[in-house]
Amino acid sequence: MTLHNVKSEEVVAEALGGFGVAQSTIDLIKRTMDEKIALQSRGYMRLGLKEDGLTSFEISAEEVKKEIEDLKNLLNWVESNCEVLTCKAALNMNRESKKKLEDVLGRSFIDTVLIASEEGNLLYSDDRALRSFANIEFGVKGIWTQILLMYCLNNRIIEKEDYNNGVVKLASSNYYHTSINGDILMEAAKQAGLRPVYPYESVILMLSGNHSDELSALHVSIDFLYQLYIKDIPTQKRDYLIIKLLGALMSRRNKRLILGKLSYLVKLKFAIMPLAKDDLIRLFKAWRQTQII
Repeated sequence: MTLHNVKSEEVVAEALGGFGVAQSTIDLIKRTMDEKIALQSRGYMRLGLKEDGLTSFEISAEEVKKEIEDLKNLLNWVESNCEVLTCKAALNMNRESKKKLEDVLGRSFIDTVLIASEEGNLLYSDDRALRSFANIEFGVKGIWTQILLMYCLNNRIIEKEDYNNGVVKLASSNYYHTSINGDILMEAAKQAGLRPVYPYESVILMLSGNHSDELSALHVSIDFLYQLYIKDIPTQKRDYLIIKLLGALMSRRNKRLILGKLSYLVKLKFAIMPLAKDDLIRLFKAWRQTQII
């Protein structure tokens, strides 16, 4: 579903020779689609996670219709491009043990893990918890969408622009373990019309203390700041992007300490661009005056 949503399923499948799928996974897609069809006329409420906890939001009838169409397209692609694999490993497993795992994980998930445990197979899942479980319990190696996109980029199967688009989609869809860099942030900013809105405001959350280590976040930020100043971007738009960036970078961190380190890195990176350096330090001071540090 992730690969389908980032619109890379065709090129990745061609590059890797296709995918295997459990019949129970196809059944799950069909069952989910039937449930959506039953709700199509009125929509429904959904619970989700935000930085500050649980939240609820309404899914309109029109949005449900789009979800159904997406599931139909996904199902058509799966049935045309994926090989349905028999779960042979289940034959060697205690029936009661498998039933317990199905109750906890869901049949399609455990079937997929068992199929991946067979020689020559590899688990593809963006669910980090599932990959960890599969590796610990069954010794199954796993990969996820960004790794597939990275493989295709390194082997010149896709262009860098396609890779950046895919990663922006992942990060803005709350795939919190997505790796980003200055190019990804710039692509997100372009898609947002150089404004501090979606998907830019979602992608920069990857820089917060919740989702990245301090050193990586600082270096990604510096790279992005440098790109903002070497490109022809209106001053006001650039300033708004930077202020939004600072908010994300400082989240869940010691603001005074991080701002000091960022200022130091700016002085190094922009040593031959004194006007840009002074402008950034000015912005940092202005931002600090609005914060409790």
